[in-house]
Amino acid sequence: MRTDWFHGTRRPASVRVVHLMASDLARGGQTIARAVCTSLDDRADQEHRMATIFAGERVLLDADYELGCRSTPLRRAGLAPLAPARLRRFLRTVRADAVVVHGGEALKYAHLAGPDVPVVYHKFGVV
Repeated sequence: MRTDWFHGTRRPASVRVVHLMASDLARGGQTIARAVCTSLDDRADQEHRMATIFAGERVLLDADYELGCRSTPLRRAGLAPLAPARLRRFLRTVRADAVVVHGGEALKYAHLAGPDVPVVYHKFGVV
């Protein structure tokens, strides 16, 4: 059973891993990210949850958490200024033990957020 990390209890001796994407779009990468997150969550010693940084229509990811940052002209220019702080606060609140970043834009925000946990980058199309 999937627990809500804001209100639920942690599985005994489990590691909490957040899978992070910039947004939910109808692309192959989102399908792969969701499949990775779901398959790894079946392990008894790990909890995996999907989160998106930017608000938008739910398409493929069915993210467990959406940070709700708006897509503004500043994002299109290269940086949404509120996203790093919101991501840092989210990771601390859910007490994540690690972050798996899917895609380059999410990697940029994970780096700027400076989380206190390990960050792993999963580049799409690389085996």
